[in-house]
Amino acid sequence: MTELIPKLYIGNWHEARAAQGFYIVTVASDSLFQGDAFFPLIDGPGNSQELFDSAVDTVVKLYPKMDRVLVHCIGGRSRSAAVIVAAATRLTKRPFCEVYDELLRLHDFTGGGARIHPHLSTLLLKNIGE
Repeated sequence: MTELIPKLYIGNWHEARAAQGFYIVTVASDSLFQGDAFFPLIDGPGNSQELFDSAVDTVVKLYPKMDRVLVHCIGGRSRSAAVIVAAATRLTKRPFCEVYDELLRLHDFTGGGARIHPHLSTLLLKNIGE
């Protein structure tokens, strides 16, 4: 599990299942664990912009209200990375590239890695207005 900005974490389904004291947002249609909010994203083409935007909007709205928010998919690499980068970009008002570089630096160090699928990258960039 990796903290991208204070109180906002990315992880995989194993970490989410074991996490305590988090509001958990699941962004994977195929996850064996579903958290407090569920958005059935797939890792590739076929996701709607509306579903992706709804996941990001939920994280952005929850962030100031919760002690800690964890966004997870199966491996904690693509779907969760796309959602958390979009949310953190909006929350911090920092440039997308800066937030994504920070995620790569932090999350790669933990062994999780982040490799956002090209289709999800397109949804992410539309979400943040790039």
